[in-house]
Amino acid sequence: MEQLKQFLVYYRIENYVCPTTYWFFEDEIFSFEFKGQNITITHKDTLERTASRTECYYFPAERIALPMISESLFELTLAQSTLPQYFLQFGKDFTIARRNQNKFNLPLLGLEYEHTDGQNRITLHNNRSLLLEEASSAIQANVPLMIILQCPIKESSLFVIEELELHGFPILQKKLLYYVIERMRHPRLDHAYVVLPTHSPYILSAANNLLLAAKTARQNKSVLDQVSKIIPRKSWIEGEEFSPYYLADGGAHSIVDEQTGLIHENALDTVSEDLASESDALMELYKPATA
Repeated sequence: MEQLKQFLVYYRIENYVCPTTYWFFEDEIFSFEFKGQNITITHKDTLERTASRTECYYFPAERIALPMISESLFELTLAQSTLPQYFLQFGKDFTIARRNQNKFNLPLLGLEYEHTDGQNRITLHNNRSLLLEEASSAIQANVPLMIILQCPIKESSLFVIEELELHGFPILQKKLLYYVIERMRHPRLDHAYVVLPTHSPYILSAANNLLLAAKTARQNKSVLDQVSKIIPRKSWIEGEEFSPYYLADGGAHSIVDEQTGLIHENALDTVSEDLASESDALMELYKPATA
């Protein structure tokens, strides 16, 4: 229980736990249940299998602030700073990754990144060079993410990206999801659980396409090459490996359509229904000006 408390404090969510809080998690190795302030852990196999899967990558929504913070800050002992420890750890992971490979080609963002003379610099397709902190918010938020994806510094059991859609146009959101799924094939990441909290209907729609690509190719192998030309195979998502949930009223509710195995269409963009309903009501009242 003490380790759980430390974990909650680390991510600054200790005040979310109340007497009625209930959590349950299960995989092929163990099950975890938190109920009535008590923890029950049941192991299904030897612990040796989890020895190399204890690290995690957590990309907080605050990642956009990273370019504006001095590199030396991440060298401090985490406990000595008032900044959230998870943010400092994220910054430290980024710092180590760019030391291992100081120049990165990031075609998804249309630029190259280089850490030189203590500066984070990007070079755009027109050869213009800028400091990372001078770039758009979408670039600032995604350069550190993509660098760690290209050069993971540790094996991971959990990979969490808060708001993958952060500051990105819809087309970038789609491409980022495809890229993340592809990069999770990396040997240091391919056993990790991936959690993508999102508010974006575009992310859900993109995930549906990746599910449908795998499902189509599996059911009709004669079109496998055609499907691969539409969506690269490395980005496909197998239905049994994917679980989308909607959080509401203190619980998690599945949004999978049991018949299709895809995300239920009503969960993709409920606000559009609201907007259409308002528009219809207003159009009924609207009277065009007459000549």
